[in-house]
Amino acid sequence: MWLTDAATAARTKADQEALSNGASVSEAQRVKVAQVIASLRELPEFASMLALRGLPLLTVEAAVTRGRSGTTEGVSILGLVVLRGCVARLLREADIVNWLARHAPAHLQTLQHVLEIKSLPQADNYRRRKTG
Repeated sequence: MWLTDAATAARTKADQEALSNGASVSEAQRVKVAQVIASLRELPEFASMLALRGLPLLTVEAAVTRGRSGTTEGVSILGLVVLRGCVARLLREADIVNWLARHAPAHLQTLQHVLEIKSLPQADNYRRRKTG
């Protein structure tokens, strides 16, 4: 399908805005999880519980800081993907979820919210364009 220069420019602008919005979502989630991890890091029993399950706290912290560079929107979004994987691994452990539910329910809710993000705005925009 042939597009005019104006249509191409409009699509490019829409893609850039969607990517920027996705990066904003990613950064906001990274900041929330960084605050949770900083708070949990002060609790020695949490760190030992992670270590017993083969998930050192440093791995979680690395996932949180990985998206921090902010040089491009794509890096921020990729950082959220890595962070979601690390949080998913953490929350697969029933003992950890139970401990968080008893000792830090607000932190558990924040971590679960990261996993509830199904897709970012630019992915939806791209899918619509490909199918529409």
